[in-house]
Amino acid sequence: MWTAAISSRGERMPAVRAVLPSGDEVAGRGLVLVAALCQERGVSDRKGAPGKAVWAVVVTATP
Repeated sequence: MWTAAISSRGERMPAVRAVLPSGDEVAGRGLVLVAALCQERGVSDRKGAPGKAVWAVVVTATP
């Protein structure tokens, strides 16, 4: 199992789009991929700084 987190100074909270963007759009697929690949995900406020942290947990098979 591993956890990844990305922090941002941005105040806007992320949301999964109801409709995928068209093929020529350059943004809007990130959370769709995270939702498909991760067992858990979420958003939390950054401690001691403005913005947020987006995190995801992936469970991997053991060899």
